Amino acid sequence: MQLKSLIHHAPAWLMLAVIALLPFGRLYSLPLAIMLVCGLFVMVVHRQLLFRQWSTRLFLALFLCYWVPTLISSIDAFDPWRSLFKSLVILRFLPVGLFVIWTLQQPATARLLERMLAMVLAFWCVDALIQFAFGTNLLGMSMSPDRLNGIFGETNIKLGQTLSVLSPLLIEYCRRHTTFAITIFSYLLLLAAILLTGTRAAWVSFAVVSLYYVVLYARSHPGRWIQSVSLICAASLLVGFVGYQTSERFAARIDRTLEVVHGD
Repeated sequence: MQLKSLIHHAPAWLMLAVIALLPFGRLYSLPLAIMLVCGLFVMVVHRQLLFRQWSTRLFLALFLCYWVPTLISSIDAFDPWRSLFKSLVILRFLPVGLFVIWTLQQPATARLLERMLAMVLAFWCVDALIQFAFGTNLLGMSMSPDRLNGIFGETNIKLGQTLSVLSPLLIEYCRRHTTFAITIFSYLLLLAAILLTGTRAAWVSFAVVSLYYVVLYARSHPGRWIQSVSLICAASLLVGFVGYQTSERFAARIDRTLEVVHGD
């Protein structure tokens, strides 16, 4: 029975492996390649059912919004052929995305993937905060000389941006399946880890995510959203203040960022 369940949920484990292996170099390419082959199979065998779905059309529209500008920009690039090649390589994510959409139509698979991805992101956050507090993370990796990077190691400086982009996976799981207090806690956990990485692009990305959830909560709880948003803002300022006081790297990053308003 366990083997049968494992086989049934194999697509979910493939998708989980892509995310979980991101900190370890190019290892994620193996499950991604398998998903690419499966996606091509789905596009051929189930194309009529697949392309009639609203989620498929939305994905295709968003994918084109990303891919077409990269293709156009290669015309005037410093190295047009290299840029064109990279634009064509991006196309591999098209069948991968369609495979994900097709797979997540199974509710049990979707629930399993949602839960496991939330656990991975929570672990990355806790691991990074342990590294910040003690100098090494749970795997014995030391903090990068430049910034907090957790399980991603000293040279693969991607923790902040990866957490910010994937943060809705943890927030949304907590919002759907837990209490409001746990959802706020997960948000603050992400906020602390992302701020302390010192990656300003990640700060901007997470600010967009935060704005989305503020609007979402305001629409679903019109009578309580002001106090809830105020609580989030106050807690966020507290996290930022503690980070500024306890981390020289984070403080230096903030000071350097604030120079933009000096006008000189």
